[in-house]
Amino acid sequence: MRIGRELADGRVEIEADGPSLDVLARQLAGLGSQVEVLGPPEARKRLAYLAGELASLYWPSAETGEESAVPDECVDRRR
Repeated sequence: MRIGRELADGRVEIEADGPSLDVLARQLAGLGSQVEVLGPPEARKRLAYLAGELASLYWPSAETGEESAVPDECVDRRR
């Protein structure tokens, strides 16, 4: 991870890499909303997919009578 400049709003730019896009996305996902990945688009898409996986596991579902707010394209249907 390389630390960049501080932005006017107090956020700090960083550049991160890892052994694979999937590994890096999973590590960054652990930081939740403390980070915003700006690119590449594949990393943002992978994070959205991971968020969908978690939401489909933990968000209220048909089993509880509540509707999920998770977009269908983010839900892992392999389970």
